[in-house]
Amino acid sequence: MNKSHQSNLIQQRPRRHNCASWLLPLLLLALPAVVQAQFRYVINNGAITITGHNYDYPLPPYPVNMDIPSTINGLPVTSIGDWAFWDIVLTPPPYGNIIYLRDVTIPNTVTNIGNSAFYESIFLDAVTIGNSVTRIGDEAFYGCGGLNRVVFRGNAPSLGTNVFAGDNNATVYYLPGTTGWGPTFGGLPTVLWNLEDQLDYTINNGAITITKYFGPGGAVILPDTINGLPVTSIGDHAFSDSTGLSSVTMGNGITSIGAYVFSGCSNLTSVAVSSRITNIADGSFQYCISLAGVAIPDGVTTVGANAFSGCSSLTDVTIPDGVTTIGGSAFLDCWRLTKITIPNSVTSIGADGFSYCGLTSITIPNSVTSIGSNAFAGCVFRSFTIPNSVASIPDGMLASCQNLTNVTIPDAVTSIGDKAFTYCTSLTSVTIPDSVISIGGSAFLCCWSLISVTIGSGVTSIGASAFEYCYGLTSVRIPGSVTSIEDGAFRDCSSLTNVIIPDSVTNIGTCAFFYCTSLTSVTIPDGVTVIGNSAFNNCTGLASVTIGNNVTTIGDYAFASTGLISVMIPDGVTSIGDWAFQNCTRLTSVTIPSSVTNIGDSAFSYCTSLMGAYFRGNAPSLGGPTVFSGDNHATVYYLPGTTGWGTTFGGRPTELWALPSPLILSSGPNFGVQSNGFGFIISWATNVPVVVEASTNLANPTWSPVATNTLTSGWSYFSDPQWTNYPARFYRLRSS
Repeated sequence: MNKSHQSNLIQQRPRRHNCASWLLPLLLLALPAVVQAQFRYVINNGAITITGHNYDYPLPPYPVNMDIPSTINGLPVTSIGDWAFWDIVLTPPPYGNIIYLRDVTIPNTVTNIGNSAFYESIFLDAVTIGNSVTRIGDEAFYGCGGLNRVVFRGNAPSLGTNVFAGDNNATVYYLPGTTGWGPTFGGLPTVLWNLEDQLDYTINNGAITITKYFGPGGAVILPDTINGLPVTSIGDHAFSDSTGLSSVTMGNGITSIGAYVFSGCSNLTSVAVSSRITNIADGSFQYCISLAGVAIPDGVTTVGANAFSGCSSLTDVTIPDGVTTIGGSAFLDCWRLTKITIPNSVTSIGADGFSYCGLTSITIPNSVTSIGSNAFAGCVFRSFTIPNSVASIPDGMLASCQNLTNVTIPDAVTSIGDKAFTYCTSLTSVTIPDSVISIGGSAFLCCWSLISVTIGSGVTSIGASAFEYCYGLTSVRIPGSVTSIEDGAFRDCSSLTNVIIPDSVTNIGTCAFFYCTSLTSVTIPDGVTVIGNSAFNNCTGLASVTIGNNVTTIGDYAFASTGLISVMIPDGVTSIGDWAFQNCTRLTSVTIPSSVTNIGDSAFSYCTSLMGAYFRGNAPSLGGPTVFSGDNHATVYYLPGTTGWGTTFGGRPTELWALPSPLILSSGPNFGVQSNGFGFIISWATNVPVVVEASTNLANPTWSPVATNTLTSGWSYFSDPQWTNYPARFYRLRSS
């Protein structure tokens, strides 16, 4: 091509792109994402001609290996248009980094390669041309100075002018049995391409290891010998990403195959593995998406990590007796694999070993002692029996097995890992044996159909979110061995009507029973010291609660938006958190002990039915001005003799609390041993004289009057200077 002609063509190409631009949006709507990212095309008479590519700025610099598809949206790709890939070399300013075409595979459906299709693709190294190409147009590979290898799978096609002009380093390779070849083709030397010529290899101790295959693909039968030396092994990645490869037969002299040896061979449909192989190495057949079946030889003892992961067409595989280890992700995402037999020799199944397979049933033999995390996640079987040999259910082992309705946990199991059964949405019941000590975080998260659960008497800890979103769970008995109910353990169990918390529990975590809207009553045992933030938040049906005597802290939002009617907070509680009882619209009264020193902001806000807040001690500090915000009917009642009160408290009016009988205030600085004796404040809003009586023996009491106190403003201070004269002295009050 003369330079002036070349210049004219280059100037015309932007106009030709613009003319086609109206068609591009319509085409891209129907394209798969990968094809859409790579190619532009037109349709003529039900066949596709590729007209260009979509590589453009701002891509990072890298070589592009291009497999032209045989079909797009079900239509055959039959032609590569003029100038289709002429401008694949891009030089983004200002750095001169390049994006360049490296290897190209043209499928067997293509019959025509257009004029200047790969014009001046200067970094193009290798081209494999399918067996149906009958014509290659003028200057199709003109000026591809880096081209080394052009492989033809079929007979010699007709050529236009200057097809390979300037490709001074290239050689044409043709296969045995094809016709039309001479010593040169298009000006390039030709070579009959025997299999040995398609292999790189090394020699060690008189034996050959195949290190790289760069042939055109198809059915490959590996030789037993090369140059008289035995072929004994295939190295790491030797055949990886050989997308033209359809089948492989190994000679029985091969004793080992390397890691990822056939990884990414997307058209590999069958493989005959040497009978002398003892190890299926890591990633050996990863992403061989067309591989439907494989026979693993009897001598194999290990199936490596990722060995068959992503083999989405795999339906038939037999694991022979003798295999002891199935590696991590060995069969990950083999979603057409519906059945598999694990022999009694297997002792270990790695993490994600069979996750997201299509397994409808499986039997795990008792030889298995170790199962990795997520080993069977996403499988479709309906029942699963954990073998007696397994002591621990690992994290995520059966996560997202959405068809699972029944699982058997043996007595040997001592722990259930995090997310072990999460999203098993069809699971209806589960029995956790007495041998289990801990239930991991999110262990049964989102088991929406779970109605019944039996927790064994050995469990000491129920993990965070262990039963969260188990909407169908109606009741649960927590055994006396449990000491901790972690954060969110039963959150959003909206059908839960009854729960018995044993005396052994010392911790109720944040959101432990959040949104358990059907829960009507709960007793918090004396062992609990802290009720976590939002522990019972939005339990709208919760009408009554008994709070244990050792609780010291009620967390933020602990009982917000519940159905509580009356609350008696026990002595010992020192702090009530922010919004602790906010929006309890049915709450009419609350009694707050003298031990409370702080009430958080908005703790009782919008308790719109609240009539009385009764304080048994001095006025506590308030976390903000909105403690009783929105409680328009509430009155704050306090005992005579207590301090810190004004005409209002927290924005609500105050009144003396008139009890039916006199009361000894058993807290504060005036209670107990003083310099002049043992004393306390007598509180009674009636101002009626009160008699203090004493006794030395409660088993057989004899009560004697000690003093008569006249109350002023509802209280009086009593002191007994004689108390040291008695081994013990008890006091009571009566009106005079």
